[in-house]
Amino acid sequence: MEKTREEHVMISYQHKDKVIAAEIANRLKSAGIKVWIDSDNMSSEIDIVDAMARAIEGAFAVCVLYSQAYKDSENTKREAKYAYQMKKPILFLRAQLNYKPDGWLGFMIGTQLYIDFSGKYPFEQKFEELLQSLKNLQSSKNKSPEPAVVTPPPQPAPPPPQPAPRSRSPSPDYRGPVGQVKRFVGHIRSGRF
Repeated sequence: MEKTREEHVMISYQHKDKVIAAEIANRLKSAGIKVWIDSDNMSSEIDIVDAMARAIEGAFAVCVLYSQAYKDSENTKREAKYAYQMKKPILFLRAQLNYKPDGWLGFMIGTQLYIDFSGKYPFEQKFEELLQSLKNLQSSKNKSPEPAVVTPPPQPAPPPPQPAPRSRSPSPDYRGPVGQVKRFVGHIRSGRF
């Protein structure tokens, strides 16, 4: 598979949420972000699945505009899972007020933060949050890689010292109460008592 250039953000949404998806797409375009959204890019496509795959592959980020309708759609499920499989940065945008995802979508979102476009907060405030997140992702993709710093591999630690072999014969040092007992037992065994 040939590597496509990652230059746009792809908006994945369910058509029930097309008004908010179009608003976000238009505002991003006005802010200078290249956007791929199916309503602008699918008019002449015959193979929809292939077009969606190329859109995800060519994205520097995927915005998942989620709701119950998004979760229930097999098409959007495939889009989100493919973006995840491709290790694309995914920004989750909540479209439905008070919606708490479960199942595959809840698993995918997990504990990640989301941007709430459900109407609970002013659109402008949340749009600025999204725009800043995308600009941060875009700039991190465009940075030239830092030169690699080569460090030698760590040397293995020396083995711990081995304890001296213990002898079965009593130690010649008979100081202290233990030594006295050993000396007494030694005398009994030797018959010198």
